[in-house]
Amino acid sequence: MQYSILLSALYASMALALNVTSPDNTTTWNDSGSNTIKWTSVSTDPSTMNIVLVNNVVNPSTQTTIASNVQTSSGSYTVSSLIGNGAGYQVNLMATTNSQILAQSDQFTLSNTSPASGGGSSSSASIFSSTSSSAASSSSTSLTSSKIEFLQA
Repeated sequence: MQYSILLSALYASMALALNVTSPDNTTTWNDSGSNTIKWTSVSTDPSTMNIVLVNNVVNPSTQTTIASNVQTSSGSYTVSSLIGNGAGYQVNLMATTNSQILAQSDQFTLSNTSPASGGGSSSSASIFSSTSSSAASSSSTSLTSSKIEFLQA
C-alpha cells in the first residue's frame, strides 16, 4: 500500500517535466545583447507560462517579469535590454494562474557591459568625485583620488 502511494507521488512529480536548459551555471549574460532562455517540455505541462528573472543572492532579492503567457511548447525565448549586474541570477518558469515555480535555471551571471554616458573611465571618475564632493572625510577623499588615478592609469 505505501509502495503504491510513493509510486503515485513519483509519477505525479514527473508529470510536470519543464526543464530549463539555458542559461546554466557557466553562462554570463550581458545587458546589451540578446540572451536566449531554452527549455524542454512535455505535453502534460501547462500550455502557457510566465518567465521571471530573479536574484535571491542579493538583499533585498530582485524579481523582474521578462514575459507573460509564453507558449510552453515554443522551447525558447529571447530577451534583450536586461538591467542588472552580478552573480546569482536565475530564470524561473512560472505558472500563469499562481506563483508556482514550474522550473528554475541554474544560477548564472549578468554582466553590465553598457557604458554610462561619457564612457567607462570618466563615468567612474564622476561617481567617485560626486562621493568626495558630499560631506566625506579627508581619508575618503584621499581614497577616492587613489581610485581615480588607478582607473586612469
